[in-house]
Amino acid sequence: MTICSLLPLTFMLPVLTLELGPFESRLLFEQVPIDHEFSLQAPESIAWQEGVGLYVLDQSAQTIFKWDTQGHFIGCIGGPGQGPGEFEFGQIRKGYVSIYGEQLIVLSGNNGRIQVFDLNGLYQETLPVRTNERVPLMLHRIAQDEFLSMDLQFSMADDKNFRILESKPLDGSLAETLAKVPDVGWKHENGVMYFHAFSPALVAGYDRLSSRLVYGDARNAKVTQIFLNNRNDIQEITVPLGETPVTDHDKLTYQSDPVFEDPAMQAVFPEKKPFFNLILPLSKGGLIVAYHSPRSGVIKGVLLQAKSKKAFSVDFGEQGKLLSDGGILFGIVLDDQDEFQIHQFRLN
Repeated sequence: MTICSLLPLTFMLPVLTLELGPFESRLLFEQVPIDHEFSLQAPESIAWQEGVGLYVLDQSAQTIFKWDTQGHFIGCIGGPGQGPGEFEFGQIRKGYVSIYGEQLIVLSGNNGRIQVFDLNGLYQETLPVRTNERVPLMLHRIAQDEFLSMDLQFSMADDKNFRILESKPLDGSLAETLAKVPDVGWKHENGVMYFHAFSPALVAGYDRLSSRLVYGDARNAKVTQIFLNNRNDIQEITVPLGETPVTDHDKLTYQSDPVFEDPAMQAVFPEKKPFFNLILPLSKGGLIVAYHSPRSGVIKGVLLQAKSKKAFSVDFGEQGKLLSDGGILFGIVLDDQDEFQIHQFRLN
């Protein structure tokens, strides 16, 4: 079932003055009305279509919020459940939303379903592909019969955990592995689950408009760029980032998660953080590579453009995020009233 509530557009958006490092807010999206059936609780991923609007998948609300291109709130697509057009987004097996042509593609991590909607939010079909044998991290339809995915393949032994970036045919035939990197995020030993905080991993970002995929192993300060419509066009980019030390504040923030109240859950800390854990391809060949500190909104990185490199540091508040789709940059900021603000940025 699809739930949509259309709201009258009766007031002007506020004048925008927010400036954060190299980012300037050009559009502030309306907040979800307080009396709406769903509220923004844990925004996880976005999709943007020029001329249509913004879609925001919320893993706690179990729905997808939609705004038009002027920032006016339109309503919601889907809701919690197991039927057609309903979602199950988990804390580990999360959801992911993306656009392919005139289709909205929604991955429900908990049950591994891939559902297709039109851009108005009407349910069309559930694809005969299931992803529940792995933890899905990213999913894009790159052709009518092909997906780009990044998944976590894991077991209780840390030497058998991998992040895998693949191009997968829809018919279930053999996938093409683009990258495979060990993931040492946790280890189970003597009845205790050890979480290796700030562990490096495979990171990827995809721009569907240019078919540009950028990925890298966060143990190194470099990324690989490839155009999936011309896979011979491969470039290695050195990123001007360094490793930063893990501070006592970082440790306290990480361990503030209620999960660590259980003595069977323990955090293990390295001396330094990885080079990055966020890659955002932008329009005109732009690129952001950054490190987003877990359980905080602090994001430090570099903006790479044709003739410039700009380091930046921003704080979007707890649960804040820096995201991109269609080459456009967005920020989800938690304000002083613990309300989410969604900004579309222009680059200074």
